[in-house]
Amino acid sequence: MTDFKLDSKVAANVGESIGQYVNEMWRRQDGRWVGLVEFKHVRREEPGAGEDKAPAVKVRLTQCEIADEKTEPQIRELMQAMFKLRTAQGTLDDEAILEHQVIPDRLKWAVDTMLWPPQPGDVWTVGDEGGEPWFAHIGEDGDVWLMNSTGESHRPTSVFAEHERMDLRARKRVKRGDDSA
Repeated sequence: MTDFKLDSKVAANVGESIGQYVNEMWRRQDGRWVGLVEFKHVRREEPGAGEDKAPAVKVRLTQCEIADEKTEPQIRELMQAMFKLRTAQGTLDDEAILEHQVIPDRLKWAVDTMLWPPQPGDVWTVGDEGGEPWFAHIGEDGDVWLMNSTGESHRPTSVFAEHERMDLRARKRVKRGDDSA
């Protein structure tokens, strides 16, 4: 079995994203925080021939976004669904989960609810990869609208209702007044 090692270096953007929670983390010794993370491969260690040592991979935390109170339940639900999917093989539930897509459908729902509603600057596509692009923008009424490639704007709910599948292709990160993204 390969050993897992976490590099202690913290990328600047990770430090920034966690920075607003550091004081709370210090105060709450029993605290727990959930979020989304990305790891990058840093180094692999392969023991020499005849060594009684396991191979190891070292990774670094390159992206981290801590969930706020509003999105924490969705992240926890997503974690639970991913856990069930990972551990289902060989259990009584594996047929329902793996063959009938019960958990993958719930995962898609959880992700979709985290992405909804569209935000200005988003690019959505209809159908499969390479489908028609829709661009999210602020309409004259101050609401977010989706504009197709011909320049026609529609309310997001009507666009989603009309198409069987829409995927978020790009989301522009916008800085808020408190410098958190």
